[in-house]
Amino acid sequence: MLKKIAETTAFFSLGLAAARKLFRLDAGEYAGRMIAVIHTSGEDIKFTYADTPYVSWSTAVSIATDAANRPSDAVMDSNGNVHLFYSDSSDHLVTRKLAFANGNWSVGNAVVVYDAYPSRNPSATVEPGGKLWIGWGREVNGSFSLCVKSSTTDGATWGSGSSDIGDVLVEGCDAVFPKLVLLNDRIVALYSADGTFLAVRSRLLSGGTWESATTVASGMELDNNYDAAVSAEGMLAVVYDINQLKYREFDGSNWGPVINLDSSEGHVPQIFFVNGVPFVVYLSPVAENQMLYKYTSRKSGSFSEPLIFDGSASWLGGVCLYQAASATYADLTDAASNDTPADVLHPGSGAIIKETGDVAYLGMEEQFRSVYFKLFTAGLGGSVVYSYFDGVNWKAFTPAGGNFALDTTEKTLLLWDDSLAMPSDWQKTNVNGGDLFWIRIETSSQFSVAPVGTMVTAIADCVAFTVRR
Repeated sequence: MLKKIAETTAFFSLGLAAARKLFRLDAGEYAGRMIAVIHTSGEDIKFTYADTPYVSWSTAVSIATDAANRPSDAVMDSNGNVHLFYSDSSDHLVTRKLAFANGNWSVGNAVVVYDAYPSRNPSATVEPGGKLWIGWGREVNGSFSLCVKSSTTDGATWGSGSSDIGDVLVEGCDAVFPKLVLLNDRIVALYSADGTFLAVRSRLLSGGTWESATTVASGMELDNNYDAAVSAEGMLAVVYDINQLKYREFDGSNWGPVINLDSSEGHVPQIFFVNGVPFVVYLSPVAENQMLYKYTSRKSGSFSEPLIFDGSASWLGGVCLYQAASATYADLTDAASNDTPADVLHPGSGAIIKETGDVAYLGMEEQFRSVYFKLFTAGLGGSVVYSYFDGVNWKAFTPAGGNFALDTTEKTLLLWDDSLAMPSDWQKTNVNGGDLFWIRIETSSQFSVAPVGTMVTAIADCVAFTVRR
């Protein structure tokens, strides 16, 4: 993570997988400026912006303080205005316009889109001419319908008023998660419903009726973990998780075959096109509370094998334990990478560290900012000192997450808040034959109960992320 820009306690701080919360101005005096919209708490939504290289972000500005702790969505129009859609504390569907002028955004008043029944999971899109579209789940006594409305007044009015339901595309569902996109001369509504199918309906932008639904995918646990994007050539691509990560595309006439991208699950998958090439990014679970950032792309005739795109949030390249009493090292790199119980220990001490002077070295080819510990036995009574190598000496520091003494059975320890906070003098050094960026954890006072490990990684504690599209 290059730069930490906000704290959040919201359930859906970045919305659902298909939601958009990060935008960039592509033209004009402020071309390149990015704005992030973040649900920072149950009721608060804020924005912050930055210019390239995106290391200095503005103070967060409040957009709304009346939000429900539910997913929201946003779109940016061709003039740089951002339109936010969210459920308020009364579960009414509300929009607010962030008007762009002179390099900044000003927050407008709330406009109620729909208030007759509770609203959930909005998805928005905007036509090049500025017409706004919103789809959402309408709940009536626990049953959901997918409703779609539009606005030609820059979001000031919607249909005949706040009680206008708009077009109902599906009803009688246990849950519904929509995604609206523009495909050539059509508005397309994709939606997953009941956790069992993903379907699509569309109609001409100029008007008319919605075409009958086409099922894109079916199967259990097909929920909000899907996304869709349209290429410049007018191809609609869909990626979805159904206990495996799948891909399917529509060429304007027919749906192609289902393509398996990853035999494992793919959480919060997102798809975008670069020069006509589809890229899919997602979180890949590898163990409990452990997910890797991965991507795959189709640069040739088929999708590549999934690759890790953040090497600093991955498996450790070295886990080396040193016992002071015997002056011996033990390489536990392989043992630390799996969750076999109680196998991360020095054979001499029977622990990760125990006596004064014992050391755990954790290293990677890249600088890293967090460490995940899963311990079979939590330490008791001991204390430790963290340090890194500055090219000459081991320099002590206090991790951003505190001076963790291996005294709880599970912990993701934040070493530094973000990449910019990493020490500039952190250097590689050789430990037991491994030339890596090492973190040293040294026992400064003896443990009465010594910690024994099950898994140690540098995989970040990430549950969601958003790419700019």
